[in-house]
Amino acid sequence: MGAGINDTLIERTTSAVESARDLDRALGLLAGELHKSFFLRRVALSMPVGANELLLVGVWTTKPTRLGKGAKIRAATTSFPEMVTSGALTFSEGSEQLTSEVLRSEGILYWTSIPIPRPDDISGMLTLCAASNVFSGREELLSALGLAVGGRLISLAHASEIYRAANDE
Repeated sequence: MGAGINDTLIERTTSAVESARDLDRALGLLAGELHKSFFLRRVALSMPVGANELLLVGVWTTKPTRLGKGAKIRAATTSFPEMVTSGALTFSEGSEQLTSEVLRSEGILYWTSIPIPRPDDISGMLTLCAASNVFSGREELLSALGLAVGGRLISLAHASEIYRAANDE
């Protein structure tokens, strides 16, 4: 995929996410814009709550899932600790995380998690999932996507009832 196509994709996804009034709509629009390039089965935004947990603040999926919106997951069962350490994208290849096993049982064989909003200040994790390996070799595009839409996704997440309720506990 050329630079011009990547730039157009980033512009379209950014515009779609910026137009959304809530996180669920933003994730749905993001999935729609990325569909032709990635054939996504799932898009999720996770954010840390408490010392060792992540909250699935928003989830868009094509099928029912056991890891739905509002679920709290031990951070150690995800790629989040690795992402915090490396400050970079993480991929499903070679992952033995518990969440990877759950996703595989749901027919999702490949995923990438993108630090949000940027690698040196991770306030969340955008995870894109697919049935085939559509993420390999697209690290630059995926990182740019995280930077482009991350701020808006985090803002919408902070305004969500699920996030506010989790932080009131």
